[in-house]
Amino acid sequence: MTLHRLGPSAAVLAVALAAGAALAAGAPTTTVQGTLASITATAADVTTTTGTTAVAITDETRVTRRVPATLADVKTGSFLGVAANRTADGRLTAVSINILDAFRAVARSGQFPMASGDVMTNADVTSVVTSASGRTITMTYQGKTARIIVPPNTPIHRVEPATIADLKAGQQVTVRGTAGPDGRVAASSISIE
Repeated sequence: MTLHRLGPSAAVLAVALAAGAALAAGAPTTTVQGTLASITATAADVTTTTGTTAVAITDETRVTRRVPATLADVKTGSFLGVAANRTADGRLTAVSINILDAFRAVARSGQFPMASGDVMTNADVTSVVTSASGRTITMTYQGKTARIIVPPNTPIHRVEPATIADLKAGQQVTVRGTAGPDGRVAASSISIE
């Protein structure tokens, strides 16, 4: 089994949707990123740079697709998952943005530290401002406000529901789940990248 550190966009999505009940209670979460080598209704093989991981798929496995978006797609009232760097003076600068409107009901709301040292904010957008001095979004969560600077090259994606039928060999995927003693990962979610 090969584990990979999540890139910023995949990390945002993984933490944002971690509230799903599909993860086994108390079991450590495993993440596998790579190319979908094969797929059936109940199993898949994911090839990474260091090998192949077998994945078990169940009726509980959530499948999503990330599609490119722009800041123009972010509106007041949108629900976002934003990974951001925090500077010494406390300002947040976006590293990646996922539009999670389709998953508002199951996404964790709040602001969380990430293993990378970044900060993740999952919240509703209260304003989007583009001016000569730059682009910023303001988000509110649990009675708090976060103002985040959005550099021009920030990757932005809309996360949409997908199905197992949408999974095809050759796609880049991120699988999250729990690993069994045989190394097979029971997938709680699969994201088509």
